[in-house]
Amino acid sequence: MPYEIQFEEFGRGVLVTLAGAISGEELIEANEAVYSQDGEGRLRYQIWDHTALESLELSESQLRFLSMQDREAAAKSPDQVVALVGSRKMLKEIEKIYSVFSEAWSGFESGRFGSVADARRWIVKMIR
Repeated sequence: MPYEIQFEEFGRGVLVTLAGAISGEELIEANEAVYSQDGEGRLRYQIWDHTALESLELSESQLRFLSMQDREAAAKSPDQVVALVGSRKMLKEIEKIYSVFSEAWSGFESGRFGSVADARRWIVKMIR
């Protein structure tokens, strides 16, 4: 499986680690898994770690679907934050793809970081 999901902080946070080549279908599957396991809307933060990601094949319709998933989740947990972790190059590509839809549809505060440790420091500031 090209992703691993670890819930933290008694279900208040989640770390999603992506690795290798991942398809849009697999990314949607990971997003659905996160939200389905958070049935009570307890999530306050998400960390999506792209450092081991080699490639991402994502169509515009899949991206739109992901953004709509996030929008529904933001309606349940409006104070949730999302940290994207990875190399500058990978995050630049992800940002280029995701920013158009996330601004219009998702509603989450987000940040981009070079390490999970940096993301965690930001999250501590954001969810207090």
